Amino acid sequence: MVLGINTPDLTQIFSVLQNINTAINNLQQTLAKVTTQYNTSSAAWTPGSITSGSQATKVVSCPGSALGMWAQAAFSLDAKDLILTAYVNASGSVTVVLGNLTGSTVTIGAGTVTVWTGLV
Repeated sequence: MVLGINTPDLTQIFSVLQNINTAINNLQQTLAKVTTQYNTSSAAWTPGSITSGSQATKVVSCPGSALGMWAQAAFSLDAKDLILTAYVNASGSVTVVLGNLTGSTVTIGAGTVTVWTGLV
């Protein structure tokens, strides 16, 4: 008996505290991975004339990106009702797609495309 507590009870308390400490450490490691898995990169892009029903694509190098991550893109110019999407196509690489469903040819000039990738 120590300080009025049976020794077996102290052993159980110590075991529970160790389990709590392990759970906290695991949670901290998981949170650190989630918050650090965010990547961004930019590249010059001139999509040019895109006929209706077709698309222009640009592959952007984005170090740290991996399959299974979400991807998002932005373009520095007006997309003129075209659909801008992005996806990780390989480790460190993102494909940006500018699709034209407008019914007529649309011309987009030179600009900068920026991509972001991360974990959900």
